[in-house]
Order: sequence, then C-alpha cells, then structure tokens
Amino acid sequence: MRLAPGSSTTCSPCHDTLVTVRSGCRGCHLPAHHADDSAVVVDGEHGSYRFLGNVMSKVFGPNVLLGGQGVKGIEDDDWEQTVSATDHNVYSGTEIVYSKDVGAYLSNEVIGEVCTGCHGNFHHEMNSGQTGAAGDLSGVWIRHPSDVLIPDEGEYAAYTTYNPLAPVAKQNLTVAMANSSVVTPGEDIVTCISCHRPHGSPYPDMLRWDYDTCDAGTANDECGCYVCHTAKD
Repeated sequence: MRLAPGSSTTCSPCHDTLVTVRSGCRGCHLPAHHADDSAVVVDGEHGSYRFLGNVMSKVFGPNVLLGGQGVKGIEDDDWEQTVSATDHNVYSGTEIVYSKDVGAYLSNEVIGEVCTGCHGNFHHEMNSGQTGAAGDLSGVWIRHPSDVLIPDEGEYAAYTTYNPLAPVAKQNLTVAMANSSVVTPGEDIVTCISCHRPHGSPYPDMLRWDYDTCDAGTANDECGCYVCHTAKD
C-alpha cells in the first residue's frame, strides 16, 4: 500500500491522523465498488454497510485478518434525506464485550467496533470496580454506557417507537427490520452513534443535540437524552 507523506510504517493508516493519511476517509471506509451490495442486510462479505470495513486487512492482507469483516447494516434508500420513525438506517449492535485487538477488529460486524478502532474500549471501563471483560457492571458509570441493552424496566421501557434523534442498534439483523418503527427494550442496543454523529455536528463532542439545552423537568423535543430517559423531561 502507499503510505502518507512522512509515514514510516504500515501502522500509519491508523496511527497517523486522518488529516495526514492519504484519503483520510479510508481510516474507516474501504471502497468495495465491485461488491454485490444488493441485499437488504449488507455485511462484510458484500462491501459492508457504507463501506465500513476492516482497515487492517488492507494493511496486512485479507487472508491475515479476515478481510471479510465489516459493519453489518441496512441502509435507507435516501440516506438521511428524509428521516422518520419509519424511514431510517438500521444499525447492527451487540452486548458482547469485544476487544480492541488487531486480529479481532470488527469480528462482531457492529457499528460500535469501528469507533473503538481509535477511541479504545470505552464500553469496557464502565465504573471504578470493573477489571476487564469480567468486571463489575453494577457500579457508578464513569461514562455513558455503550454496547449495552436498553433496560426493559423503569423509564427506559417507554422507548418503544424509533426516534432518529437517538437511534438504537438491533441484534441479529433481518430483512423485516428495514425501516421498522419498533424499539424493543431488553433486546435493542445503545451504541456510540445513539448520541454522536461520526462525521461531526454543530454541537460539542459531536453530539446529535445541544446538551446545554437539556434541562431536566422541562419538555424539550430536541434533547436526545429524553428519548431513553423518558421520565427526565
């Protein structure tokens, strides 16, 4: 492969910034122009959802690191030109505790694994009592949980109609899930992009909404926190 100016190792596609890497988009997106992506549910064997694939396979070769790995998803026909509860992308998610590891990268084909490629295993370090994958998940969160089930009790159980302001991921994607308005607490997944826009937003931390306007006790349809935390608005 061709390295970016000033790069010296094959690790550069990830460990340089996306600004200096030649065609920085390829830090996450791997063009697969000849892949057959006609299926409703597109995975790593079909070019991956929005070409989100295993960049390590481009560095070390597809036979070394399972080059078929990529994000699984269902893309809406007019991607984000029109958005509603019945007109949206469908993302693949998991509650499996995965690892930021070169050989395991994107092995679950879920959207959150792409984020950990740069941002680390944020979902692993959930509270001070946790010690790795087998740690305690019941304590005080040190950051918002990701790759976890939406609880099917309390205020969370009321999130049953899909809201594009705070999208959730599905496990075990099927054709029937395309544009589904149904959210199922206890089965569906909170993921990184439930709160953040990967390509940026007008708000701090690339949030999907202005967090400063989220005032508990005040109705605010533009605060995504209240989509799941239904008793807080």
